[in-house]
Amino acid sequence: MVVLEAAKAASKKFAEAAVDPRYPITKQLAKAFPPSSKNAIRRIRPRESEPVYVPTFTEVVSEQLCDDVIGYLAPTLEQHRGCTIIDANPGACLWSAKIHDFLKPKRHVLMEPDERYFDPFIKPLLETPGSTYRHVPLTGAHRMKFFNNYRIILNDPDLVARPDLPVDDPRCGQFDPSLLLIGNLARDYHREKNPNSPTTTSRVLQNMTWAAVAHELFHNRGLVRMLWWIPEYERYALFPMTELRRNAVNASWSITCEMNRVAGCDYGTPTFSANTRGRPRPDIMEAYTAKRVRDSMQALLISPLDARFETMDHLQAEIEATRERFTLVKKYSTMMPKTGAKSVPRKQLEDKLIDSLAFPQMLYADKREGVTFGVLTKTLGFRSICLRADLGLRVVRLEVGLKVLEEHGTAVPELDRLRAQLLELGEQVEKTFEKTERNKMLITQLINEQIAMFVDPPVLARDARKYEPLNAKVEEFWPQSELMLVDVMPTTRDLSVPDLAEAKEGAIVCRGLLANLIQASSQSLPDMLDRIAPNAAKDLIPQIPAATDPRKGGRLNPKNVPTRMLSPDIMEQLTKAFIEWPFKPSNVSLELAAESAASGEEENSESTEAVPGAA
Repeated sequence: MVVLEAAKAASKKFAEAAVDPRYPITKQLAKAFPPSSKNAIRRIRPRESEPVYVPTFTEVVSEQLCDDVIGYLAPTLEQHRGCTIIDANPGACLWSAKIHDFLKPKRHVLMEPDERYFDPFIKPLLETPGSTYRHVPLTGAHRMKFFNNYRIILNDPDLVARPDLPVDDPRCGQFDPSLLLIGNLARDYHREKNPNSPTTTSRVLQNMTWAAVAHELFHNRGLVRMLWWIPEYERYALFPMTELRRNAVNASWSITCEMNRVAGCDYGTPTFSANTRGRPRPDIMEAYTAKRVRDSMQALLISPLDARFETMDHLQAEIEATRERFTLVKKYSTMMPKTGAKSVPRKQLEDKLIDSLAFPQMLYADKREGVTFGVLTKTLGFRSICLRADLGLRVVRLEVGLKVLEEHGTAVPELDRLRAQLLELGEQVEKTFEKTERNKMLITQLINEQIAMFVDPPVLARDARKYEPLNAKVEEFWPQSELMLVDVMPTTRDLSVPDLAEAKEGAIVCRGLLANLIQASSQSLPDMLDRIAPNAAKDLIPQIPAATDPRKGGRLNPKNVPTRMLSPDIMEQLTKAFIEWPFKPSNVSLELAAESAASGEEENSESTEAVPGAA
């Protein structure tokens, strides 16, 4: 009864704002979708403690927003002129018509399953003289049906007609501008019982981007760009604020595609504690990645992956300097805080150490929007945590220096000697983190978030973004809601292994490995590999150069690489090494893990011979 009343209240809110004179199309929408409790669904949004009721659909109603977005993307949209457009859930078709008018496609397939949209919105487009629109009453974005639906239209010569290329054709891994996929994922087909389960949006995007790596579906003749309208509350799932929020779903996007938020609403920032998985990064790092940081602030943000050790002697000297620094930090940690005159020596040493930080950005690590560090810093004090994190980053920089010398052809015996010194120093430094388990966790996280931001390619999609998004307003959507437009461009990542695995099998193995490894995202890469198969870490890690290269997301000691930090390069090399490994387990377990992550991709009951009701 309470649920029904809340839904009715939501419907009343829709009715009060049903027609907006600024956006004429809202009059037609209000007529086609009269207020009803059936048009609302129970949903818990991340920033709200109580369940709220949101519409089962949202439409773009602002012509100006569409024009602004097309103008913003125009330089990259030009290459798609005269292409074929597949349009999933076009709904009221305002966005569809705008991009159609700009690109003048030779065919525009409207995949709209809801018949209520047909007469007022779709039929007029089909009846326009010389229309290149086609309508099929199939969904292009349902978590269980879309795979077969795309196969149907791709096999229909009157719609797309996209026959497969040979698996070894190099065009399969190249960008294909002759097809563009657009759509609206702000439709609720399914309500997850588990609030932590990936949403329909996440599942659809994950399956479509993995299809690009496997050269399947509409990616069968090359990589296809996608433009999706997505609920804004999905932002932190698609673009996690830190590596702590990585899971098998959003981690897959760093492997399969580049994802940019083109336009969106201000959804606000939730409040977090310092040990919250979704907490923001320090403000100084956010400003840096957004390219809005001032010159004075840029000088404070130093990459631990930018090592300039030109000779072995230079690196040896830096190792000794870090050892001396370690001794001072260790001495400082044993000096108990005191009051009065007895506190002077400790304060003097603290000031000396703080003034000589190699990575000054650590001083700003507690300046995060909506975050309080609270109890986590009471044991050591925040400055003490900064000193330890800075020490850990110094070790990372030394590890990079070793890799640089290795690339320059330094003699192997000398490299082995330096490697042994660095491994020993790294273990000693890590032991200084262990005052309490919670402080150790925080210090390690501070180090990893620095590596995640500077690694190339970045671990997080938000760090790889090409531009900042346009601002949209809730009233530009109907019913009023918060949507964002996401530009998805598959990457040219080849997971095939000659004579052993084609791209499709490589994608299955990579997806299965990722699903297995990231189940326990705080565990180390070697530990999780050994869970997959005995001796897997011992045999495979030597075949993965990126796993020991901090510039690629690794560490000299791979035990310091938590699986949530797995970079695209590590996953690509691991996939190929695993395929070549003679002792690998059956693909069945990997496939089951991948299927579990996706929770089903399709139903096989639909015919692929004809498009029912095509117009």
